[in-house]
Amino acid sequence: MKKIINIFYLLSIFLFVASCSDDDENVHIPGQVVDLAAEADYGAVVLKWGLPSGEGIDYVNITYTIGGQDFSKNISKFNLDSVSGYVTATIDGFADTNEYLFKLASCNIQGGKSEPVTISKAPLPPAYNEVISTISVVPDFGGGIISWVNETGKTLVISVTYPDPENPTARETIKFTSSDTGKDFITNLPADPITFEVTVSDQYKNSSEPVSFDITPLAESQISKDTWTVPGFDANSPYETIGYSSQQTDANVLAVFDDEISTFWHASWSAFGSTYPHFFIIDLGKEVTISRIGMIRRQGDGRGQKGQQFLTCPEAGATDLTDPTTWNWEDQGAYAFNSGTNDEQTYRLTNNPKARYVKVYFGPEYKGANNFAMVAEMNVYGQE
Repeated sequence: MKKIINIFYLLSIFLFVASCSDDDENVHIPGQVVDLAAEADYGAVVLKWGLPSGEGIDYVNITYTIGGQDFSKNISKFNLDSVSGYVTATIDGFADTNEYLFKLASCNIQGGKSEPVTISKAPLPPAYNEVISTISVVPDFGGGIISWVNETGKTLVISVTYPDPENPTARETIKFTSSDTGKDFITNLPADPITFEVTVSDQYKNSSEPVSFDITPLAESQISKDTWTVPGFDANSPYETIGYSSQQTDANVLAVFDDEISTFWHASWSAFGSTYPHFFIIDLGKEVTISRIGMIRRQGDGRGQKGQQFLTCPEAGATDLTDPTTWNWEDQGAYAFNSGTNDEQTYRLTNNPKARYVKVYFGPEYKGANNFAMVAEMNVYGQE
């Protein structure tokens, strides 16, 4: 009886092995990809192909080698674009323009794999080498403005290294990540000569050669108010002039630059009930470079405006001094104002405009708890 059982056990093993062998022989091998094409991109190659007709393919396996290291990437059949009828895949991370070989094999989840279809293509120069050639660094108040042109569509990291002002033997590094053209600011530096070293790198840590920029940050100071005036000012009238929307005669517009925070400009309320928008124009008396504008509320009163817009005009832009509406105003942006604090609030004008005239405009969107704008003091910072 025992002998019969052993014979049956051996026969079962034989049949199982034979069955597995038959399964291996019956694994479906999908057809090869068709219409394989390659297009060069910045530091990359874009592959495009069509799927073979019939069933059985689940994904395409792409193999290639960069710098002696082998890579493999699987692209699902569900990436097929129903409009074009093709599948595309971007292979990136290339740091040169050498020609590379790509092998594409059709695969299924049962383990079937076609013979590969091959194609060779050289990528365009890497994006970081394109962008590093566009970098510029120019002096700014307390630092520098770094700008770049990125038309590659690639996300890159721009690194700026410079000596620590408080410890010259140490280095500081700041990084800006961008996929398009832009600019940013290097701040908190003294007005002393400094060298910035800039590199651009990609997500694979490929990096450009460093480029150096020697600049001296601008020294910022508060612009003297000794020459400031308001166009069309009339101390005895509450009504609008070319230089302001309205005023209380006992809280007139000159109060915004008398260096007394206890005094203030107030839009007219006793002579007539003024409403938003409100504005006033300051003639600085000379053209200056503006870095910041500071605003201080009427002390202890939180009913005023919730924000303002700044516009500037260079001396040459004021062509008709009797009509500021014809001047070449440059919009420097709109900013929120916290009417709940007595402290000065400053606003960075990132364009560093050269201007003689500053217009402060309070649009209806910044209306506070009542219809009146109120300002105790305004300061301008920059360089004369």
